[in-house]
Amino acid sequence: NIETLIPKYLPYFKNLRNTTTYYCLRLIFNDLYHFDFSRINLNNWMGLFEKVLKTKEDDEWTKDVLLNKAKINTTVTGNWQDPKGKWMKENLLSPTLERQFFSLDIFPDIEEIAKGEITSASTYDASIDNFLKKCLLKGVPSFTCGIPVDFRFEDVKRDEINILLMKKRPKNGFGEDEKNRLMLYALIRIMEVLNDKGFSWVIATGTRHPVKNTYSIPGFNPMLFFNLCNMFHRYPKVKFFIMLASQTLSQELCIISKEFPNVYPCGFWWHDKYWTYLERMIAERLDTLPMNRTIGFFSDAYTTEWSYGKLCMIKHAMSKVLVQRVEEGLYDEDLAIEIARRWLYDNPKEAYFGSK
Repeated sequence: NIETLIPKYLPYFKNLRNTTTYYCLRLIFNDLYHFDFSRINLNNWMGLFEKVLKTKEDDEWTKDVLLNKAKINTTVTGNWQDPKGKWMKENLLSPTLERQFFSLDIFPDIEEIAKGEITSASTYDASIDNFLKKCLLKGVPSFTCGIPVDFRFEDVKRDEINILLMKKRPKNGFGEDEKNRLMLYALIRIMEVLNDKGFSWVIATGTRHPVKNTYSIPGFNPMLFFNLCNMFHRYPKVKFFIMLASQTLSQELCIISKEFPNVYPCGFWWHDKYWTYLERMIAERLDTLPMNRTIGFFSDAYTTEWSYGKLCMIKHAMSKVLVQRVEEGLYDEDLAIEIARRWLYDNPKEAYFGSK
């Protein structure tokens, strides 16, 4: 529990002071809780903890942080089943259909497969369509999920799925290859709907799990974007927002975004949210892409506080790169400000909501 964990790890905080993570923590606690984080110790941490607990259920505090301190007008989030509906009514919250890395359990309805309730391609189609219909009725404007670096996009025929679902399965269910075929078939059906409606899809990619069900690390597969380009080409009306964890894939993403008008670099995943990586990737995107083709910020935050901290981090890195270019005579100040506004406001607004 928290009473034992915090005292255990608090002595190690002093070793974090040189890191980007510590910079964010300092801003979060100094700006949002008026607490000098550099002075946290075994005697005063409980008071800070109690402050954080009070804000947990305080909607007005959350609203103040998002709207006034972070200047975030709308949050696109997977936590969209708000019991009061307050955030949606105030346009502070916009739901997204969000799933983890593609697997057979990508849709709740498709759990019926394991129960033997889906036994043919037609019942599988109906389950997918029913799930999408329910999500669209709730106002979902986008789709968000992760794709593993060994992902391959290829056609899966309906007859193949029909045979797969109709055959008698062993007690342990489908094999990995069979699961992949079912997943790909479902993905194709989703993409057809997204393409028809011109929806956006945020794809998080560029990670591997060296040990199953543990932390992820940046991962690289030279064929990843080669495979994804087939999907970008096939569904031209889908806006693909790519959030990378791998620096190795950064150049490829920039060049692909030049060649495919429906592909956008989208913020930075947590693996890249450190000064050195951020500044390099911001510079690459400034050099290669028109200013209307980059989404500058995607928080990947699980709390209001980290939305604020990560946004401050991005703005700091972006300001440093832009100021350097102004000083070198590459940009004037008006252009630098215009770029910042497009990356952080105009581009995401147009991409998600289709308005300037």
